[in-house]
Amino acid sequence: MKSKTTPSEPEVIDNIQPDSVEQFQPILTFIRDSRQRALRAVNTALVDLYWRIGEYLSGRIQSDGWGQGTVRELATWLQRSEPGLQGFSSQNLWRTRQFFDTYHGDEELSPLVRELPWTHNLLILSKCRDREERGST
Repeated sequence: MKSKTTPSEPEVIDNIQPDSVEQFQPILTFIRDSRQRALRAVNTALVDLYWRIGEYLSGRIQSDGWGQGTVRELATWLQRSEPGLQGFSSQNLWRTRQFFDTYHGDEELSPLVRELPWTHNLLILSKCRDREERGST
């Protein structure tokens, strides 16, 4: 009876020659490197999206007096307009604004924090109380 493998388990192939494995290894390295580059690119695009949303919200809050009610309405509208869309609750939309407002005037940190994963930025914003703790001058 054959044992079933789960999708996460690599298939064991007994007839691969050791010298073939050595020759095949670079392909696996290419694949892994490419995956890492793709993940970094996706992260950069998402953080850029959050920056742009935060910038837009910050501008609307300043110019049109948007408040919690309007942002809640926006979150509801986004969910109805794009069913299955996740990560754009009113609380998360406020976080994008906080992210933008915290760093938009800081020419040194602004590009750096936009390279960090979003969860790292959220940790920094939640744990650091002042500019000095965030690494800003």
